[in-house]
Amino acid sequence: MRRKRFWMSVALVIGFVLLVLIGLVAMIKSEPNFYAQALMPAGEGRKQHSDSAKSQYQNIYSALSDQNGEVVFSANEINGFLQEEFHRVGGDENLPEGVSDLRVKIEDGKMRLGFRLGKGIRSTIVALELRLWKVPGEINMLAMEVVSLQAGSLPLSTGTLLEYISETVRRENVEITWFRSEKGNPVAIMRFQADQTRPTFQFDAVELKDGKLMIKVRSMEFVIGPQPRVQK
Repeated sequence: MRRKRFWMSVALVIGFVLLVLIGLVAMIKSEPNFYAQALMPAGEGRKQHSDSAKSQYQNIYSALSDQNGEVVFSANEINGFLQEEFHRVGGDENLPEGVSDLRVKIEDGKMRLGFRLGKGIRSTIVALELRLWKVPGEINMLAMEVVSLQAGSLPLSTGTLLEYISETVRRENVEITWFRSEKGNPVAIMRFQADQTRPTFQFDAVELKDGKLMIKVRSMEFVIGPQPRVQK
């Protein structure tokens, strides 16, 4: 009788562990709704969104030398480019190992970025939710809050992600520091052109709204004027 109870207890423990594992797998394999919704069928519509994104990207350079430059990317334009043209400029080779199929959604002042991690049946969809804004009173400083990071519907630690973000932006001459928000979320403070005493541009506004990323910049020439020429 005792032996029978022992094996029944073992069976119950094994069954419990299997249920937990099945639940974890289901959570990891769960695909966020926004990720599926961001998939755009091939065709003229997707190509038009991609062409519009490339046009906006080309406008960045003129915006940086303008008195009131503005660049606006819609989520549809970003997704159109990622799914139509991204492979022509290196595609997944530009991404960390194992990352592919990027998609975005912009709503409620946040950007959701999703990507596939891994391949085949071992892959999962990782979803990152961000807030982005200009730091008031600063010329070239932006703040980015990491609201959530999930594999499927399973929350993940942000430690590795924060290290990757820090290494990436520092290579682009961006000074970055981290702190915690009142909700405990990591927030990055990023100062652009950190090694220059006189930056060449300033951010007027950065907003995520109405399904779009809007960036307003102006040349510092129009803010504080050109440097005086020294007479020889």
